[in-house]
Amino acid sequence: MLGMGEATPSFEDPLGVLRACHRRIAERLDLLERLPEHVERHGTAPTPPPSQPRKAC
Repeated sequence: MLGMGEATPSFEDPLGVLRACHRRIAERLDLLERLPEHVERHGTAPTPPPSQPRKAC
């Protein structure tokens, strides 16, 4: 994972860009894999009521 302050590879290092992108995708997939258990334990956030339509001036 790219840490705080760690430089993102430039396109002068295409394999470095690919590795960094792959790491970010893997992190997001890990998060998505954990999501169902989290929702089962904690539920989802309540949906806010729809906003009132604005009145024409």
